[in-house]
Amino acid sequence: AAHDSTLKCGGWVVTAAPFLCQGGRPWHEPHAREAVVSQYVKPVVSAPWHLVQRNKLIAALSKAVVVADVMCRDLSCNGVGTLYTVAFAVELKKPVIAIRQEGPGREEAYKLVEKLGGRIVDSLEEAVEVLEPLL
Repeated sequence: AAHDSTLKCGGWVVTAAPFLCQGGRPWHEPHAREAVVSQYVKPVVSAPWHLVQRNKLIAALSKAVVVADVMCRDLSCNGVGTLYTVAFAVELKKPVIAIRQEGPGREEAYKLVEKLGGRIVDSLEEAVEVLEPLL
């Protein structure tokens, strides 16, 4: 949604691609106001761990990470890519803010975000207040 809205409003986007080629075809046909970056220079067959590597790239390219929604699918939170992005951002000393949402599995995820070094806020306005002096 953020990607499409930015382009509709005339902005520029950078897409962090998990891989450059899937099934012999380009992963993504970029828009004129879009740069596509990847850790791979040659086409590769997609693998689940490419998404985790892409999350590290997203954290590295960002000034801060704002988590709009995160939840655990099970108690171990296996497979939740957002938590990887949080961990990478903290490792890279980037500010991490998660905006609290209600729902199953979310409180467990927020505890993990805090344990990793992120901060939980209750609104977008609070996130802006926290991030403004840091950026």
